[in-house]
Amino acid sequence: MGEETNGWCEIYYQGKTAFVPAADMTAATSLDAEALDQEMQKIGEEDAAFIESLEMQRKAIARSVENYYYCFNCCSFCYRFGFGIA
Repeated sequence: MGEETNGWCEIYYQGKTAFVPAADMTAATSLDAEALDQEMQKIGEEDAAFIESLEMQRKAIARSVENYYYCFNCCSFCYRFGFGIA
């Protein structure tokens, strides 16, 4: 918590200075380290799952593009059944 002057506290948030009424400020006396660790672990797991899903989607798209080009070079099946470019 920043300094209090005339009932206002000066705080720094995201690189900017702000003034908050001192009556609205409370000092954090203790942190629940275990709860914070659990929250950070959960966020990390969610991030890892998202990244894994994104990579799977990218690989699927890459495979479909490869198959698309391969299909037009291998036979006339796609053309006969309307999948090819006329």
